[in-house]
Amino acid sequence: MNHQLKQARKGYKKNIAVNRTKITLARQPMTIDPITGDLVPDPTGTATTEDIYCRITHERAQVPQDESNPAGLSTNLQRMIMCDWQNKPSAGDLFDWNGHQWEVGQVDPIIQFSGTIGYQAPLQEAYESTGIGS
Repeated sequence: MNHQLKQARKGYKKNIAVNRTKITLARQPMTIDPITGDLVPDPTGTATTEDIYCRITHERAQVPQDESNPAGLSTNLQRMIMCDWQNKPSAGDLFDWNGHQWEVGQVDPIIQFSGTIGYQAPLQEAYESTGIGS
């Protein structure tokens, strides 16, 4: 590993440590849909759990510019998850945090100096409880 990658990982890890949280991810096993050939959650499988450290942050939701919107449109904050290279979430993972259940969206790797320094993904509020706590 080169020196620059090592330094970038250290900096990203410090950014997460500003407000680090330990969460328990519930991951549903996947199977191949016999009709479409796509990878889908296996309804007969048992979810596995994994503890990871991350930072849950937010950004302001943006109003789409290409369509008309009613007055008083909500500008609720969009939540996102940030993890270092050692704690990788997967799309579809569920976890309980801050009194709500959240689902991890599409996970994007953050790559610098020819290596992965972390992962980020949007979060959306889920409606079923995992029962695993936060």
